[in-house]
Amino acid sequence: MRSRIMARRVAWGAWVLVVIQIAGFLFLGSGQSRALVSNLVQIAACFTATAFCILAARRSRDLGRTFWGLFGVAFTAYGISNIIWTYYENWLRRP
Repeated sequence: MRSRIMARRVAWGAWVLVVIQIAGFLFLGSGQSRALVSNLVQIAACFTATAFCILAARRSRDLGRTFWGLFGVAFTAYGISNIIWTYYENWLRRP
């Protein structure tokens, strides 16, 4: 029961991220602020996907657990690389 509640919270968080991403593209126009919002949403989406993978790994057995665990690691690595890229793009490369 507890994992279902957690899964629903993670799912709602994912939908909120989708709405924020769409709103950013519609209302921010182009430029630095749009890129920053997009990068931050991508980072949050990576860690939301990691949470989904962890929840799926807990429910799985044997090969499924390994599969979801590897996907969780991949999403975490992609999220960390997005953090580094966002820092580079928005603070180190700023004119």
